[in-house]
Amino acid sequence: MVNSRTHLLGQSHKIMNSTFRATYDSFLATNVQKPALTSEDQMIMVYYLQLQDRMQEAIDLFGKIAEPDSKNGTLRIQYDYLQAYFDFFSGADDGYKVARRIVQKYDDYPVTSWRMMFLMIADQLNEFDGEFDNEEEMLCVDAGATAVDAQIRDKRAQNKKDAKKREPQLNVEVDAKGTLKIESVNVVNVSCKYYIINAELLFSRQPFLKDNTEGFSYVKAYHTLDHAMHPQQATEESLNQYVKADILLPEKLVNQNMVIEITSGDL
Repeated sequence: MVNSRTHLLGQSHKIMNSTFRATYDSFLATNVQKPALTSEDQMIMVYYLQLQDRMQEAIDLFGKIAEPDSKNGTLRIQYDYLQAYFDFFSGADDGYKVARRIVQKYDDYPVTSWRMMFLMIADQLNEFDGEFDNEEEMLCVDAGATAVDAQIRDKRAQNKKDAKKREPQLNVEVDAKGTLKIESVNVVNVSCKYYIINAELLFSRQPFLKDNTEGFSYVKAYHTLDHAMHPQQATEESLNQYVKADILLPEKLVNQNMVIEITSGDL
């Protein structure tokens, strides 16, 4: 469940989801009659607070829950998951070390659904590690840095290099004869769509068409041409190299006013 509002509506929290509100009210009505909350009750309460975006309250309550026994304690995996999740909100200063330590424990966990949840946290950490554009920033380590800090730094640098290698790039220019001059990296094929337009009429309706061409995606192109930049079985090494291609203007489109759309995946 994702809340549609990012800020507080009114003076107090309001649960807009009627099903969740009924479940939460039932939970409160039951637990208010107990002399004390069990660890399980508190964990559920933490989860409900998090669903309401009451994040700081959830973190504060979670900090009061006794950590389950490492071997025989119940709710161990649930506790570890919440601890790793909340580290994204409080562990930025130390590079999310708590989350990193925890996800390593569940690399080969036998229950697929739980293993995938921890894998999603690992993916978030990998995205964080590859976010730096300045290599000097990645290589800068304080004199008192630990071996773990150095490992995190090295992993960030390597992830950044790997991400750059895999990142697709597509550059297109059109010469006076209508030839498309394409340069690409990590692009297997491109699709060229030609839309014939009445330039005078279109300018009257949309004088700034150049800044708003997305509308053509909802119209069937007059002509479509697919072009392979690489063989389907291309190696990773060959995909990482710049490839150039010239695509001639189809004969039936010579001297036509048109908009040309070149796409490859999300590009």
